[in-house]
Amino acid sequence: MVCWNYLGATIRGINFCTIYHACFGSQKHEIKELAIREYGYNLDMTCDSIRKTNTFNETCQVTVPQAIVAFLESTDFESAI
Repeated sequence: MVCWNYLGATIRGINFCTIYHACFGSQKHEIKELAIREYGYNLDMTCDSIRKTNTFNETCQVTVPQAIVAFLESTDFESAI
């Protein structure tokens, strides 16, 4: 299932699609493939690599892929935060 971005805002689109697919039973690998295929995000990073090299950057082009990686690596709510 492809989730189209009717709002014209890619970030809102990927956030909606990620939450939608997670709520309706998609597997994490499917959500990752969607984020890469439909939105072109580079998700070839780990939380550990983000921690080692991260500097402050509040832009959504940086923080949204990092948040998706945190979700993909998480095992529960607390580990995602």
